[in-house]
Amino acid sequence: MNEAMKYALKLLKRQDYFIKDLYDKLVEKGFNQKDVCSVIKDLVNMDFINDEKLIYLKISNLAISKKYGRKYILNYFSKKNVSMNLVLYCLDLFGTDIFKLNKEYIIKELLSEGKEEKYIDYYLQKKGYEIE
Repeated sequence: MNEAMKYALKLLKRQDYFIKDLYDKLVEKGFNQKDVCSVIKDLVNMDFINDEKLIYLKISNLAISKKYGRKYILNYFSKKNVSMNLVLYCLDLFGTDIFKLNKEYIIKELLSEGKEEKYIDYYLQKKGYEIE
């Protein structure tokens, strides 16, 4: 196993990477581009890195655990080295019901805390939800 592959596997033990991010890490470490491309190809073929799965997992975490809205998620991924078409595809697979339910939940919670409508609108916008 070549050094670039060893280093890539070491990185992947710690966390998941998008393909472009892992590529950049390996090149930054000093491995030549030809070796890095070969390593990336092998890792994709072994399903050790998969942008679609990682995007879907991140969307799940942001939407379900953290209750962020669609606009926040799109903005989050716009700062990453991933295809926005793939992000939109994964968002479509994810559906819209969870965002509606989250928004309703957030509104209920904030109302129960006695928050005013102006604050609720601000909070929802910050979390990436449309205000009606």
